[in-house]
Amino acid sequence: MLNLIAFLATASAGSVPISSMHIDSVSEEARWDFGGNWTRLVLNEAGNTAMFAAGGEYWKAPLHEDLIAYTNERVAMTGRQDLEDHGWFPCPDGSFFHLASASKNKANDSAFSFIYDANLNLIHDNEIEMRHPEYVFNDMPGICHNKGRFAAYIDFDRYLAVVYSFDEEGDLLNTLRIPELPLPEGGSFIQDPVRKDLALVTSTPEKDGLYVNWLDWDLKFQGSKRILDGDHDVAQYFWPQGAQVVGDRIMLSFLRQPQDAGYIGEWGNLWIAIFDLEWRLIEKHPLTYDAGPGGTNRPGLELMGDTLYVSYDEMENHPPGDIQPRVLTVKLNLDAFSDPNFEYWEPTLKDTADPATDTGPDKCTGLEDEDEEGHEHEHATCTCSSSPFSSGSWVAFFATFALLRRRQDVESAQVPLSSSRSK
Repeated sequence: MLNLIAFLATASAGSVPISSMHIDSVSEEARWDFGGNWTRLVLNEAGNTAMFAAGGEYWKAPLHEDLIAYTNERVAMTGRQDLEDHGWFPCPDGSFFHLASASKNKANDSAFSFIYDANLNLIHDNEIEMRHPEYVFNDMPGICHNKGRFAAYIDFDRYLAVVYSFDEEGDLLNTLRIPELPLPEGGSFIQDPVRKDLALVTSTPEKDGLYVNWLDWDLKFQGSKRILDGDHDVAQYFWPQGAQVVGDRIMLSFLRQPQDAGYIGEWGNLWIAIFDLEWRLIEKHPLTYDAGPGGTNRPGLELMGDTLYVSYDEMENHPPGDIQPRVLTVKLNLDAFSDPNFEYWEPTLKDTADPATDTGPDKCTGLEDEDEEGHEHEHATCTCSSSPFSSGSWVAFFATFALLRRRQDVESAQVPLSSSRSK
């Protein structure tokens, strides 16, 4: 069991103190001084590679030890100049599945797929849809799994999700409208580690929280559960686009956009959430803080050893807005990811498929506020029913913590973990 001293251990991300039983430290963000977006990484012992979109093409370049890539080292991957949005998904055999959209008659009305070998050489490319009259193919979640290759797109006319399935060469097999699913844009597919179903993580329709939605591998809808709740009058939650199973936890990156803070579109601050294997929230932390109107978008996660690599895009100098790739690393305390003794920091709302089946903590509420510098905080207002500490222990806990930390960091230390600029 992680004892109280370990739980109170703090690490420093630049000049910003943090407290987490799962996270030891967060690096400074690496700033790439050129335009690009849809930043993704391939990590291996022989050398790391970065991918990014620019000029209608998807590019690869070596990722150096300082987490920087350079345009003079980039190599084109698809041979096209009309691509817009991208999805990048590793396959069990070491190959890679790449999806992309293009705009012909209207925005994102066309879709393409690409297959690369383990050395990132293109071996298959496919035109999936061209000038589709109803569907749009942007911001697609996808997965490459030994049970199939899938992507979710949008039928805006019917306001529902359409799941495409692909063969091993990335060519189209089938399409299926699934009216029970929320709109999938900016979401993530992952195999549920307990149910073994296909799980699609999305924002709620109102963007006041996040859902996990389950399908069996024949794409039959199995249910949904709300896994993160927020006050829409305070902030919007969306783009849960990076998901990783680490030990007995699920890590999920997403965006939080404070209301009335001047942000444009779907730009905000990058957060990371840690769940148990049944999607009950344990911790959530902001990784970046950027004042509006810009911010971050399109997060991705890759794990190597005890280091989580976080890639994302950042907008600066709006208007007109310069979008550049960014990377930071999160050093994990892997022992905590298998420890069965932890505190649920926030409740999970009832299962929408069957409210009676929810066994998560339901007696706490999370409150959000900002300090005088605009940094976001969150704290619990009571002790969860699953807590290993008694109410008396919590009094001692906070008294001890107050001696170690400033009052603004006492309860859950929800300040940005990365020392991004506070503009």
